[in-house]
Amino acid sequence: MIRAVIFDLDGTLCDSVEAHVRSWIEAVASFGHVLPRDLILKLVGRTTREIAEELARLGLCPSVDELVRRKTEIFIGKYVDLVKPKPGVYDVLKELRELGLRLGIASSSKREAVYRVLSRLELWNFFNVVVTGEEVRRGKPEPDIFLEVCRRLSVKPLECVGVGDTVHDVIACKRAGMMAIAIASEFYPRDLLAAHGADYVVSTLFEVATIIKSLIGASR
Repeated sequence: MIRAVIFDLDGTLCDSVEAHVRSWIEAVASFGHVLPRDLILKLVGRTTREIAEELARLGLCPSVDELVRRKTEIFIGKYVDLVKPKPGVYDVLKELRELGLRLGIASSSKREAVYRVLSRLELWNFFNVVVTGEEVRRGKPEPDIFLEVCRRLSVKPLECVGVGDTVHDVIACKRAGMMAIAIASEFYPRDLLAAHGADYVVSTLFEVATIIKSLIGASR
């Protein structure tokens, strides 16, 4: 029986990839280095700190902590207004709540950035639980963040559906023991998401709602 739905935030509920990419590129540039766009796109979906650690290993910054600070500051101060809600997000979340489902967010981003996006897009009231990347020991594709949301929602992983837009989301959901719905994009096409274990691959949030309603109906 499905009791809860856990969503990734960036790229799933909102279109924020460009805002984060620009923030990373500008933060690295502040250290005098050039960050290739295709490189940062491959890292999207990991926690902010894990991305910074990878960029540090590549010699693109001298300090992980300072890169994280600068990136977050640039995102909030300069690019957060580029973040837009995905089509249908309000209608879909309202419908899922009306079905009696508990809703959670499992976002790899920094807490401050997540809270700012949720406030700006007026999404707070839809969610029972919000967990960010800095609240768990291991980021996606490890299952920690999805398991923590389950714990706070007081539900079992088998009672949850995870929804995300990257292979990191899919792998984390499956490792947590829950069903995974993946939303395909130009960065993560259908075949790639399916190959990493997604139970369903869709194009829109509306399709996510349709699948969840069918799962609920099948379990009754």
